[in-house]
Amino acid sequence: LTVTADDKEKTYGEENPEFTLSYTGFVNDDTSDDIDELPVVTSEATVNSIVGQYQIEVSGGGDNNYEFNFVNGVLVVKPISGVQTADKYAIKCYPNPTVNYLYIDSEILTDDYIKIYNSAGSLVIKELLIDKTIDVASLKPGLYLLNINCVYVKFVKE
Repeated sequence: LTVTADDKEKTYGEENPEFTLSYTGFVNDDTSDDIDELPVVTSEATVNSIVGQYQIEVSGGGDNNYEFNFVNGVLVVKPISGVQTADKYAIKCYPNPTVNYLYIDSEILTDDYIKIYNSAGSLVIKELLIDKTIDVASLKPGLYLLNINCVYVKFVKE
């Protein structure tokens, strides 16, 4: 009996979708309801997993009439489309406008890379955000976009 984890998609910041299995190779009109112990499906991806692909793994289960052959699936974490509001993803940056430092407050952040783009769309800062503080003193006054895990927050440098 081949047990396949169905491929799934989600957008960054969302909970994982419900993982499902497909079966091929049943005989005598059997269905998954006839399996003694159903296999388990899991993934290492979480709500904070960055954009990319993650394996959906199938394991366990058992039945007296079938030998299982597992086929893992793929969970695709897609970027957020468009510019999202910071409130939706609980990201706050302050003070705004700022002069020297920008402080980032968010429950979903761990050690993430931040990117800052100027109003022309050029990348002006890329660094690992460790203490949730960004030195923006070197930036020229103007409007900027802060990008953290596909979430954009506007801020003004005075």
